[in-house]
Amino acid sequence: MDRQVSVLVADDIRTEISGKFVIIGAYTQDIRIASDPFYAWQLWFLFEIESDIDDPFLYLVLEVTLPEQPTVSLHVPETTLRAWSQAAPGRSRRKLTQPLVVHPAVVRPGRIIARMVHERGGTEAVAPWIALASPS
Repeated sequence: MDRQVSVLVADDIRTEISGKFVIIGAYTQDIRIASDPFYAWQLWFLFEIESDIDDPFLYLVLEVTLPEQPTVSLHVPETTLRAWSQAAPGRSRRKLTQPLVVHPAVVRPGRIIARMVHERGGTEAVAPWIALASPS
């Protein structure tokens, strides 16, 4: 099976000591903004990356591009990739969950691009769009 990536967008993501994520204000559809531009303190992107056990990443970069804004990148450390490659016995796939924050976030209407880049190219995740809210 191919390498896969998905992303969840939220207002805040906190990591507990146990490694669990607390997700606050998850966007399950388009992100509606009241003005263009809209200034948010932060936007969090929780990437979930999957690959076959016998298909380790040599390097991995996560990228988020908000409309009309520069790309924000996170280079996943080699130590994280090495630890990730040691999956539990009996599994055929491995999954890495990695948050990325855009701080501050200048939010404008349009398409969000969220992707992973690795030694064989890149794969885009399905991310919400940003839309200007209709006046009431």
